Amino acid sequence: MSRAPLLVYEVANVHGGDPAVVTALIDALAPLAYPRRAMKFHPIAADALALKDFSHHALYEKLGFDDATWARLIEDAANRIGAVFLEMADANCARVFSANKAKIAGVKFQASMVDNSEVLGLFAAAQGEDPVDVVVNVSGYDLAELEVVVARMARIPARRRFLQIGFQGYPTALSDTQLNKLAIVRARFPDYGLAFADHVEGSSPMARRVPVIAAAMGCEMIEKHVCLSRAATQYDGWSALEPAELVELQGELAQIPTMFGESFVARAEHDYLVKGMVVPIAAEDHASGRFVTTRSVIFRRTAQTGMTFDALTKAQANERMILAEPAPKGTTIRRAQLRKARVAAIVACRLKSSRLPRKALLPIGGVASVERCLEGALRVPGVDFVALATSTHPDDAALADYTLGGKAIFHRGDPDDVLRRYLDVCDAQDVDVVVRITSDCPTPSSEVLGALLEAHFAAGADLTRARREAIGSSGQIITVEAMRRVLKLMGGAPHSEYMNLYFENNPEHFNINIVDLPEHLIRDYRLTLDYPEDLEMFEALFAELKRRGQQADLQNVFKILDERPEIAGINAGIMPKYKVNEELVSMLNRVTRIAPAA
Repeated sequence: MSRAPLLVYEVANVHGGDPAVVTALIDALAPLAYPRRAMKFHPIAADALALKDFSHHALYEKLGFDDATWARLIEDAANRIGAVFLEMADANCARVFSANKAKIAGVKFQASMVDNSEVLGLFAAAQGEDPVDVVVNVSGYDLAELEVVVARMARIPARRRFLQIGFQGYPTALSDTQLNKLAIVRARFPDYGLAFADHVEGSSPMARRVPVIAAAMGCEMIEKHVCLSRAATQYDGWSALEPAELVELQGELAQIPTMFGESFVARAEHDYLVKGMVVPIAAEDHASGRFVTTRSVIFRRTAQTGMTFDALTKAQANERMILAEPAPKGTTIRRAQLRKARVAAIVACRLKSSRLPRKALLPIGGVASVERCLEGALRVPGVDFVALATSTHPDDAALADYTLGGKAIFHRGDPDDVLRRYLDVCDAQDVDVVVRITSDCPTPSSEVLGALLEAHFAAGADLTRARREAIGSSGQIITVEAMRRVLKLMGGAPHSEYMNLYFENNPEHFNINIVDLPEHLIRDYRLTLDYPEDLEMFEALFAELKRRGQQADLQNVFKILDERPEIAGINAGIMPKYKVNEELVSMLNRVTRIAPAA
């Protein structure tokens, strides 16, 4: 709310038929300071409002003023209060409006007037090309009826339209105030302003509190009965406030805009949050190249400056940031300590295979198997470069000629410790995160590996892999700093052909992230090269890819194998030895386990 609500002083019939009372009331209220005020009159005429047989006809005659008196009172209120509203209670009200329109800011129709075509017609004709505001009280109508009322009133010319809640009891019980209607009416008719007419008993503290509550709930216009003295007022004094009470109400209404800021978060609110914020503190020494995770921090208030955990994890996940320098135990993490991670896809390869000799060089559709693998690695999104990592054994020297014409970096390292070989590449190229791919997979999926890489940064993981995948379509994502921790904790990794086990068998030391791939990226096909049947399957697969003019991405591969089950069936019965050789599995689980600290 950008400004205080319009406060409408409802005079009604407190004057008892004496215009001097109205003048005295204007004299008393004019000095009261409030930014937006109006005074509302009921310029009724007895014969325009009721027949002579009506019980209150004589009273209406007493309460009516002549045209000149109304003109004088309207002008006085407009000049000294600020604005004038008129109640459209009968044809005389419409006539007085027409005669004094230049001094009138708006009119109000009671709920009982929506069918009064006589008054509605006269008022509509008097509006002309410069219409005033129109307030329609909708008390007593259910929502279905209200739709009809609003549609009917929408046809009347208006500068702006308001729907008003609140009815005149004598006085209105607090339980009948029905503030719950405000949110409902506002939601149903968002193009209309909200107004509230309060009629709680004037001597009750709630007569000043209810209007404030209504204003805080979004009412732009508050109507309140006024009088000089309730004790001395014969008519309509039950709900009226006296001048001194209005001072209190106006003071509170004037403060309401200060409680509605222009921004969603106030500066002081933000400062309070920052002052009381607990921030992540390194619970242990963090080496450079490491991610920060929930398991590696504690949360404390501190005089140190540092990132919030939300900002930190977003930087790691969305910007692929990693620690550029160590974060000692007990310190915060600052933005300056982070840098964008460098990512490499590394394909480990040797030529010593016994089941299918020199399988990495065997052609598949005229291209060496290892180069098929490198083609897939080069398509992985988010990878800075691809490396082919082999050993220093003389037999592996031939692989230097199979790097797709130099598109992949060629590296020779430790013959047996694959992990050390990987680290040699990473140290030479300042790599932070590795996409680990084995060379016996001619069709690694860029979509699968891209998804795993994204999940790796989101989790701040040490190792990420898929829970299920088509064998040979995936790989693992490994943080290089975690590889170094393996060597530090174990001294070496002689069985790192099965590198993931050094992490997965030690979850107390490493952050393991197992990802469920979407079903369209999962099949039970075997897409790895280890037996002659595998080579036969790949030859048939790539021949069909060539016939269709398609790239060897996973969706194309799956589509062919789904449609050509005879191709998928060529090697379907072969199971990886690490899944069926119980002795091997038992040995690997034993030797890859980090011994507990003494």
